[in-house]
Amino acid sequence: IRRVLTRDEQRAIWRAKYRRRRQRLGLALDRSTRRVPWAETERIFQEQCGCCAICQEPITLTQRGFAVDHDHKTGLIRGILCLRCNCGLGQFRDNTDYLQNAIKYLRVK
Repeated sequence: IRRVLTRDEQRAIWRAKYRRRRQRLGLALDRSTRRVPWAETERIFQEQCGCCAICQEPITLTQRGFAVDHDHKTGLIRGILCLRCNCGLGQFRDNTDYLQNAIKYLRVK
């Protein structure tokens, strides 16, 4: 009889498999998996005074506390965003016309 694993045990097994796979493939195990070296991320974070580039709210450099925003056409980094602003840009598909229409809509309503 096999006992059922807890969620924490399942996550630990998955993390171990993930780390072994990344090591086997020679991939980074840290935040450089975001295609940005960690030193560059910290530099941009300092330039932005620890705040989101859009809403100016303070952010933390935790694994799930920020997003490195980049132009999908050129691949160039635009800045570090909080998750809400990053999701917002994603919802508007980085289309400035959509964003302008949303601004007009909010001002009228």
